[in-house]
Amino acid sequence: MSKDLGVQHLIFSSLLNVTITSNGRLTHVPHFDGKADIEQYIRDSGVPSTFYLPGYFMSNLEMMIKPGQDGLLTWALPVGESAKFPLIDIRNDTGTLATVTTYIICH
Repeated sequence: MSKDLGVQHLIFSSLLNVTITSNGRLTHVPHFDGKADIEQYIRDSGVPSTFYLPGYFMSNLEMMIKPGQDGLLTWALPVGESAKFPLIDIRNDTGTLATVTTYIICH
């Protein structure tokens, strides 16, 4: 559809397909898998595109702080101890990324 409308370049916020990435171990993450499917559709369409895979939204960190059994607050993240865990301030960083990407594409 974008190609028919004359879109010159599409910037899309995507995510990894968790079902594929986890070799089927995790299968109920439709918001990730759906975005990955859309990314593949865009790639197959031939529309020039840039895909942006943001890290974990820093705005969600507050809900990851929970009291432990001892009453102390614990910061629980869905990663292992040695995992690299990218964070993003989605409200402030996304516009900057889109602006810089657009500038690079146009120059």
